[in-house]
Amino acid sequence: RGDARKARAPQLCVKPFWGDLMSEYMLQQVLSWSAAGSAIATVLLACVAWYQLHHLRTQMYEARQSEKRQKTLEVCGRYETDQHLREAMKYLWEQSDGGSDYTRLRASDRFHVLTLLNYLNGVAVGIEQGVLMDELARDYLSSVVEKSVKALVKGENGNTWQAASGIVDPEEFLPLVRLQENWSRDIAAAA
Repeated sequence: RGDARKARAPQLCVKPFWGDLMSEYMLQQVLSWSAAGSAIATVLLACVAWYQLHHLRTQMYEARQSEKRQKTLEVCGRYETDQHLREAMKYLWEQSDGGSDYTRLRASDRFHVLTLLNYLNGVAVGIEQGVLMDELARDYLSSVVEKSVKALVKGENGNTWQAASGIVDPEEFLPLVRLQENWSRDIAAAA
């Protein structure tokens, strides 16, 4: 009895479903080719993914640029449409004899000067922070920034106006002063 239990159990021979039709060599070839095909497919998928990501990045950049352009146009358009700015500019125009004599402005005119300069300083900060497009804003507001900074902040005379001294401290409007200097340099270089 002990010997009978120790007798070998019959070994099961499991053959693949294709039976004897495919030799071991052929099986190895199929596996090799399928591995190579899988590697090629992976590389192709990676290329497609890179291509899609590249175009997605391009579309996102273009969307950001379009948004910046729109925001810049809105902010620049406020110069002509904002009621408070219009009133301040009208007042300063009248007090400076049609924008030609800023020596006539007094301390009591400071509110209107600050209204205009705060708006322009906001544009300068937006440009410095990359929220607004520099070139588009320059095309729209360069002459206003130039005259406002020179006449109202620095107290400098221009070709068509006189100014004795700045009405505000230039330190209060550093972004605006930097913007005016950059734009003056860019315009001079382009001429």
